[in-house]
Amino acid sequence: IMPGGNIFGAPLRETIDLFSDFIQGTGGGYALYLSQSHPTDAAFTAVDNSLAALGYGKGTCCFAAISFDGISLDPDAVRTLIEGLDPVILIVADEQSNAVLSQAYRASIAANAPLRLMGRSGVAFENFEQMISTPDGKQRAWALLKTLPKKN
Repeated sequence: IMPGGNIFGAPLRETIDLFSDFIQGTGGGYALYLSQSHPTDAAFTAVDNSLAALGYGKGTCCFAAISFDGISLDPDAVRTLIEGLDPVILIVADEQSNAVLSQAYRASIAANAPLRLMGRSGVAFENFEQMISTPDGKQRAWALLKTLPKKN
């Protein structure tokens, strides 16, 4: 019997189990926030509120750190993580995550800009947590997040 009685849930559950130290929440498959380390409370709240404002609801983002407890995920592991979670939306929080993601998919991803990767919409930041630390930065971050598709 597959997890949840559904064969399509098996890869998701396996990915969550495999990367359990690196991820927080499952996000229901909607969004993945990829960052160098686990997000601060401010970043978590900003992303959660932004996705809710776009119609996805609260708690619809999985937060993944590429480094945890002295261990860093290589590009192949990051690609395995993303494909296993299969999010609709990618939010790349910082330069380090952008570099690993670019290597993982052999793609050039501009910072502080919208992105498209393997059919997924997203946005990449140079440093999301630093950006949201000022009122002007919060407005710039929200302007970028608003480029993500709204949920119908």
